[in-house]
Amino acid sequence: MTNEAPVFEAESIEIAHHLSLEKPLLTIKESNEVDILTGTADVDVFELGSTQEIYYSTSGLEDYALINNFDINQDRIQLLGDSENYSLGTASEGLPQGSTIFSNNDELIGVVAGVDNLSLHEDYFTFV
Repeated sequence: MTNEAPVFEAESIEIAHHLSLEKPLLTIKESNEVDILTGTADVDVFELGSTQEIYYSTSGLEDYALINNFDINQDRIQLLGDSENYSLGTASEGLPQGSTIFSNNDELIGVVAGVDNLSLHEDYFTFV
């Protein structure tokens, strides 16, 4: 067994460019599943929302983004709206260890694995 990152079907991936960081970002918007997003050594932008919608907001604990290798000093998590639309917490039993990101309607949209004590008011969160 290898520890390689999962491979996604081409039609489930959208590539875009984050203008201020000039880095590609990966958006995977499948529903009713956990998508594993793994950061690189470079600056990464994890898009969990667009100007139109909050991703992973339809199936409770059944669909969310699991973010691996998140570096609070350089990476970003993009969300729709503003910080008042979300809450952060610690992963509960049955979820990977780390910080959870919930929308205000109690939908789990992300787990940042291995990272605790995130703040919605820090620069690693961006809102569109």
